[in-house]
Amino acid sequence: MSLALARRIGLYLLAVGVVYSVLSEPARSGEFVQLAFTALADAADGLLAPLNR
Repeated sequence: MSLALARRIGLYLLAVGVVYSVLSEPARSGEFVQLAFTALADAADGLLAPLNR
């Protein structure tokens, strides 16, 4: 199995898992999206903070 095929299979499984979780528990999925967005925003603030001095 090549690395490209393994990556494609892994991304497919991840996509199927995300779709399943959104359909089975939309409220919890919304909380997870909000948590991930907050984490990304905080990381971006941390990266850009030295530039704002």
